[in-house]
Amino acid sequence: MSKPANTSLIGAFVLGGILLLVVGIGLFGAGRFGAKKLNLICYFEDSVNGLDIGSLVKFKGVTIGKVTRLLLRTPTQGENDNAVPVIIEIDEKLMAARGIVDYLTDGTKRGIVLEEGLRARLQPLSIITGQLYVELDIYPGTSATYHQPRPPKDTPQGTNLMEVPTLASNLGTLMRATTVTLDQFSRIPFRDMGEKMNRILAQVEEGIGLLDFAGINTRLMAIANSLDSFLKDPHLQQTPATLHATMQTLQTLGQKLADKTDPLARDIEATAAIARETLEVINQAGANLRNLTQPGAPLPTTLQGTLRQLADTAYAVRTLAQYLQRHPNALVAGKPSSEDRPAPPLPQSRQ
Repeated sequence: MSKPANTSLIGAFVLGGILLLVVGIGLFGAGRFGAKKLNLICYFEDSVNGLDIGSLVKFKGVTIGKVTRLLLRTPTQGENDNAVPVIIEIDEKLMAARGIVDYLTDGTKRGIVLEEGLRARLQPLSIITGQLYVELDIYPGTSATYHQPRPPKDTPQGTNLMEVPTLASNLGTLMRATTVTLDQFSRIPFRDMGEKMNRILAQVEEGIGLLDFAGINTRLMAIANSLDSFLKDPHLQQTPATLHATMQTLQTLGQKLADKTDPLARDIEATAAIARETLEVINQAGANLRNLTQPGAPLPTTLQGTLRQLADTAYAVRTLAQYLQRHPNALVAGKPSSEDRPAPPLPQSRQ
């Protein structure tokens, strides 16, 4: 016959388990149940493969929340908008414990930080497992693309969650660039390029076949022999020595010319000084001559009076000569009485 169960022991065990559960919840979950949560939404253009519910949300590498929902679309998205909506949950108490106070929890400050460049992007948590996490950071000067109407900055949390603009991840940017490069590479007409290259090679081969390599070789050998003979010419070998002697002669001549140049320059300077003095004397003489020949100067006036006297004297001599021509004996017999009347006055000389 089996021994009956000890109900008191069972009850004490169950009561102890319940007590431990309550204590554990109080120690580990009391802070979580009382913490205030902030839900934000991000629209990612990149693939979210590797991002799951519960994935970490970090701000500058510090964990501040987690991913709560992954959606395909929201009612506010346009028809051609294929971005993936991801709802993230920010633990305000955890942010306060990390030293971030009112940074994202206050509606006004959230609007300001969004204007300053708050952006979300996907980053690899582990390259081996391919897990992703959401990275929040400030990127000043980056453009913001919104996928839903923006509520006012001070709107409280409700059905229309505040949107955080996103940026393409480094891996996504690399994949898109690789895709574009491969697409452009695939459009290169390699077949046409190969055909053109074959035609060019055929033309080159045909041109090479027409060349007379034997004749070219013979001419090259003749040119080489001529050049060798030219280089071995004794006159050519003497050229450096002759050129050196010529340069020395020119140097000596230049030195002699330099020695003669200084005395010649001094003679030229002396001659120029004498020429300057002579020009000054000539200029002074010209000035004096101009002063003597000016109207009203003493020399012209005296000269004019002398010329008038000479003219009067010449007129008197001419009159006497005419009288003696008519009366040759006048010098012996004297002047006849009939001719005692006075002679006509002399004409006035022109001034």
